[in-house]
Amino acid sequence: MMRYLFAIIILSLSYTSLWAQDNWSQTLANPFSQSSDTLDYSIRIAPLNTLLDVSSSYIIKEITDQTDTTRVLNWANLLANTEDKNGAFGQYAFNILNTELRVKDFVFNIGFANRSEAYASFDGPGVTFVFGGNAGIDATTEIAPDIQYNSWYQLNLGAKKYFNSSFLGLNIKLVDGIEHFSFDGSYSINADDIFNDIKIDRNVVLQSTSLFRYRAIDDIDFQPNRPFTDNISFKNIGFLFDIYGGTKVDRHVFNLAITDIGIINWAQEGRTNEYESEGSVTYSGIDLSEAIQNEFEFNLQDSIENLIGLERTDTESYRSNLLTKINARYQFDYQEDLSFGLNNFFALDGTYGYFRISAFANKSITDWFNLGIIYSFDNYSAANIGATAQLDFKKFRLGLSSQNLLALFDPYGYHVSNVNIAIQLKF
Repeated sequence: MMRYLFAIIILSLSYTSLWAQDNWSQTLANPFSQSSDTLDYSIRIAPLNTLLDVSSSYIIKEITDQTDTTRVLNWANLLANTEDKNGAFGQYAFNILNTELRVKDFVFNIGFANRSEAYASFDGPGVTFVFGGNAGIDATTEIAPDIQYNSWYQLNLGAKKYFNSSFLGLNIKLVDGIEHFSFDGSYSINADDIFNDIKIDRNVVLQSTSLFRYRAIDDIDFQPNRPFTDNISFKNIGFLFDIYGGTKVDRHVFNLAITDIGIINWAQEGRTNEYESEGSVTYSGIDLSEAIQNEFEFNLQDSIENLIGLERTDTESYRSNLLTKINARYQFDYQEDLSFGLNNFFALDGTYGYFRISAFANKSITDWFNLGIIYSFDNYSAANIGATAQLDFKKFRLGLSSQNLLALFDPYGYHVSNVNIAIQLKF
């Protein structure tokens, strides 16, 4: 069971992607960072904007083997690359359409998007025990991974007000949950010196839609509900809101956005599952002397089943909190065509935190073409070199950016892999 859980999160996050805010002007790797957000439009439309990003303490290329058609997890390499603290963070955003309407100093927006986020954090001793067997167990080992995954549709409505050189905005988002998985709690493993007796203290809550359905160790279903395969029904309803703002003082520009504050209530009949594992169980070694006089049976599968101890509860619905994202940005306009600054991103909940800090510089090459360079570091990587490029015409803007350019050519070979594509039409 635990092997399955670790394998799921490590492999899935290899392909999961990170975060794009709904306000394109406040995105993590802003492809329009050099172009000023002026009010030179009546209607502005942003179709099909996408940001893909993932960051992990593991480099996928170092813990997998390439076969003819896919990559296979190499357990020995996984153990060799496991640190005391391990983790992964990923998000994906596909903003299908966002429309802004300007009325004097007010800008109203409406948009529709598909979003997902996932993260995991786990200690090295737990990984060693699950994948390395008893050889990795100390006198006491705790397997306590924190694993969370959410995907959803959202309809966002918002407005912002400009005050001379400042602005303040609010977004409210109606959410329809697509898929959810949560593993929270721990298995505390205590063993004597010769591993004759192993005691497991269990305090686990596992929640999932049909993405994961557990009946027994040999009866586990994975039935993901992928985006756009079912009608939007708002059976798993949620509400989120964002607050954001900015100001310019002389040549100094400050921006702050706090987004995805809220919850999703998972209550879709027939798809929502909650499991608990509580109490203690002791596993004792097999007394082979019984085999001399008596027949006996030992079922390893049943023993693992008892150790895991997952029981489905009567809970028909539950709530999941999304990560709250904080994006703080400072820009200094050194010259009319040259600026540089810092961008700080944090994703937080009660037990988990991810950060990324970036230094950037942007240069206007022509009136319609801008280039930028980005240096960033985060929880898992100390050196990433990225870039931005913007085409800015009277009615059309195209922005491209990446936090790690080299990873675009080798996405499995780096801790951070990122790409952002943004389009705007102005009328």
